[in-house]
Amino acid sequence: MNPENRNLILAITLSMAVLFGWQVFFVGPELEREAARQQVIAEQIAAADAESRSTLADSAGGTAAMPAAGGDDATTAVAAPRITIDAPQIAGSISLAGLRIDDVVLRDYQETQAEDSPNIQLLQRTDAKLPFFAEFRWTLNGTGVALPDASTVWTADRDVLSPGAPVTFTWDNGQGLLFSRQMAIDENYLFTIIDAVRNDTGATLAFNHYGRVRRHGTPTTSGIWILHEGPIGVFDEIVSYQNYDDLADTRTDKRKAEDLTFDGSQGGWIGFSDKYWLTALIPDQQSPLNFKFSEVGAQDALYQAGYINAQAQSVA
Repeated sequence: MNPENRNLILAITLSMAVLFGWQVFFVGPELEREAARQQVIAEQIAAADAESRSTLADSAGGTAAMPAAGGDDATTAVAAPRITIDAPQIAGSISLAGLRIDDVVLRDYQETQAEDSPNIQLLQRTDAKLPFFAEFRWTLNGTGVALPDASTVWTADRDVLSPGAPVTFTWDNGQGLLFSRQMAIDENYLFTIIDAVRNDTGATLAFNHYGRVRRHGTPTTSGIWILHEGPIGVFDEIVSYQNYDDLADTRTDKRKAEDLTFDGSQGGWIGFSDKYWLTALIPDQQSPLNFKFSEVGAQDALYQAGYINAQAQSVA
């Protein structure tokens, strides 16, 4: 064997020894510590969830919960007019039907390194192959009152949403309630939403506000230990990492559904992470919140991460 080949084999052998030693003495113990830490966190969450469920003081006397999935009027959402999103980092549009944030394109990032590669389409419209969107609505104690839903067509006070130029949307239910939503965007990626209800019915009504991110289809993940891709949130200052299989189990496993429900959290946020991106909802941190991960599809995979105000707000 000539010296060059011998040196090459020696170098490869030493490199493999270093990598193996690093895996055994550093990476392995770190993964074990992280697994133990996550187990402790899971036990703490379960204990807190069992001991301190926040109940909603309404006529039903139950815990404020996310509404059922229900049908989505995709045709209305597609046919309705849209306003334009024009910001330094993102472009896109918002349908006046339902006001879903369902068309967000990242200006500075492309799908591949090819010059003609399309930009990343982070959030997908309702008529896309795999819709991915965020939406915000209300629930109301009592029946017979019309509330905004996926097919509600709102009125906007301007056609373009851009930094420093928020858009205000309004909808009158014809029964004495005027719903309004102000939507703003900053120079980067943050949407700020302020919802309000004007009550001219003469009766005091108790509303719960909720928001949710819905993702159709199970995304392909990298499967890397050091990278979390999937459902994620922070509840009572404790981070919660979940996977899509966990959410699928909530359809048939009541205990799993309870484990992925975090009631009475003081502040927090919830959403889905991808390899490079995070889509998350950060509600008002001043009041207790009920968070929940779930899979709500009747047939195809439909994942949901959402919150609802734990305490109803009375509007006179």
